[in-house]
Amino acid sequence: MRTVVVIVVSLLSTTVVADAFNQPGIVLDARIKAIQRVIDDKISNGQLTPKRASNLNIALGKIRDAKAMSVASGRLTPRKVHKLNAALDKLEQRLNTLGYRYR
Repeated sequence: MRTVVVIVVSLLSTTVVADAFNQPGIVLDARIKAIQRVIDDKISNGQLTPKRASNLNIALGKIRDAKAMSVASGRLTPRKVHKLNAALDKLEQRLNTLGYRYR
């Protein structure tokens, strides 16, 4: 009987943890962190000018702030997640277009 209870509790806790990691906010956080790493890498490699890096960081900050405000207000709807993902897609395109090298 104890073994069954432990297994059921274990399965329930695993499901709760899995659901928490499938939330859209966590996926957005991962994308934001990945884009920030790419920006930082391109700055250190000299692939981004300081001005362009600043503009990209400002845009990423606005996306991060919009997500934080939505989460804080409890209004992170699927539509808002879609809009934030579209903004991140656009930012990734801007990041991957060729620019002037900083020397």
